[in-house]
Amino acid sequence: MRRFFAAIPGLVALAVFAAAYPSLARASEYTEPLRHVPNVEVRSSGKVVFSGTVDLGPTLDRIARGETYPHRNDGAVFGNRERRLPKKPSGWYREYVHPTPGVRGPGPQRIVLGKDGDAFYTPDHYETFHPLNERTR
Repeated sequence: MRRFFAAIPGLVALAVFAAAYPSLARASEYTEPLRHVPNVEVRSSGKVVFSGTVDLGPTLDRIARGETYPHRNDGAVFGNRERRLPKKPSGWYREYVHPTPGVRGPGPQRIVLGKDGDAFYTPDHYETFHPLNERTR
């Protein structure tokens, strides 16, 4: 019984995320994005500003609620100009700011979501990407 109640917050988050992004919620293609990314080095201007596990949960929850971070690129189309993500049509990806404590401005961290459920995290402003769901891992 205790395990059942422990699973409820994750199920609620998945339901909220699926409601916010119905095109991403196809059961055959979609898995809930990872909320914690271990062994990350967050780099800003080439310097490591954080090392450890990054909790993306608050940002994923914010996105699911339809809220934006106060930065012009939050929720904007991600152009994939670096070509580090799979090639898709223009407008396929959207980027969201994941704040970096101790760094001025929005910082280097972003979550990038594709129209079909692709989910990626970059700790270093598009230099590297970590896949966040089973389809992209």
